[in-house]
Amino acid sequence: ASVECATPAPQTVCLGSPDGAGSPDGAVPGTPSAGEKAPTVDCSSVTCETELTEGYTLRHKLNNPAEPDGTISMELIYEGDAWLGIAFSEDERMGGSDGILGSPDGIPQKYRLNQGIIEILSPEEQTLTEATMETTEDGDQTMTVMKFTKPLVEPNQIPITPGENKMLWANGGESTTIGYHSNNRSPFSLNLNFDGSSAPEPVEPPSLKVGDEICTTGFIMDTFCINRGTLLDAPSIVTLQNPDLHSYHCLLDVPVCVESGYQVLGEKDPSTGEYCLGYRLEETDTVVASGRAAGSVEDGCTTCTGNGMGTKGYRATVKGVIKELGDGSQSVSGQPLLTNIQMLDASVECATPAPQTVCLGSPDGAGSPDGAVPGTPSAGEKAPTVDCSSVTCETELTEGYTLRHKLNNPAEPDGTISMELIYEGDAWLGIAFSEDERMGGSDGILGSPDGIPQKYR
Repeated sequence: ASVECATPAPQTVCLGSPDGAGSPDGAVPGTPSAGEKAPTVDCSSVTCETELTEGYTLRHKLNNPAEPDGTISMELIYEGDAWLGIAFSEDERMGGSDGILGSPDGIPQKYRLNQGIIEILSPEEQTLTEATMETTEDGDQTMTVMKFTKPLVEPNQIPITPGENKMLWANGGESTTIGYHSNNRSPFSLNLNFDGSSAPEPVEPPSLKVGDEICTTGFIMDTFCINRGTLLDAPSIVTLQNPDLHSYHCLLDVPVCVESGYQVLGEKDPSTGEYCLGYRLEETDTVVASGRAAGSVEDGCTTCTGNGMGTKGYRATVKGVIKELGDGSQSVSGQPLLTNIQMLDASVECATPAPQTVCLGSPDGAGSPDGAVPGTPSAGEKAPTVDCSSVTCETELTEGYTLRHKLNNPAEPDGTISMELIYEGDAWLGIAFSEDERMGGSDGILGSPDGIPQKYR
């Protein structure tokens, strides 16, 4: 976040919004959604409100922010019965962030969050005051409300400062037990004004042209997974809704993903909940080398060369020069192409936030992956129900990689499943059974050509 771009990058196409304008349904006039720029308001004199997502609202007020003992009071209001959470982050990632989580049958408490692990802080660090959880009925709608007041600055914790504060929200969906949030979470920015000064008049973003120097930070995504609509390695996840769940393995190991080319995505469009299409990146080898250096073999990326902590959601700061503007379509090919790119760590910030351009609508929001065999479902694709105990069923996992399987006496206690993986190439093969489509905790069967398949945790 310290490397400056000479010219900040305008944001390119976001799918879903027909005209790139308007506020999310249900938004209170004058109330920004998470990540949306709004006129500066003195939140020490009034209670400010932000719609995090549909049915989930944050209210906050600063108390004596100029004093050493200044605090912030927050209220999370959720349409449903679930655990609620909010966190302060240095990089919009869960790992290393400071969270406040609460369930309806308890009180809000402070946690240290890491990827996949949460750790409650010691009693000495539980400094929240006026901390309550409440569940009410509003007609037929259950409402869960979490309230607390927290010091702005605390030892060994991320400080709350004037200006932009990187944050995360989450909730349990329909679960009241604090745990995995599934897709019910997102990063956002909370712009806090401590002195009541007025915001400057908005400036129209500049037009893009060939030769412009661009600097932007975002998730790196392969064209194949964008075009198929869902992640190849997690087919229940919509690509542009949750690029943070895209594994390094899928992004950097799988030939069909690597060969399709890459793009750095823009910001999330609050009106659709999807990330905007960003800039195409010409030098695939540069992207791959940078990504592999950020990941590690131990975390599942077989071609990674580094000892990085990255496992999912590869983000980077990208600098480059616009080579061409694209064909103008609402697709990857319609986005500007950057050449002479430099791949930097996502912690490296561009000097000035990138102005946004118009977010265009998705023509139909659908489409099937290229290369699908007629009559044969791809991974994650719905197919007509077939009795796989009477015939051998077949699924194309990706181009050149097929799974055949058959159930044997499935109704009996000693029922089994026979599987056959067929790969066009000479390589070790693997398949795993998972509870949440993540590698951690799954039961795998792996085999190499010079051995036999064996079971792994």
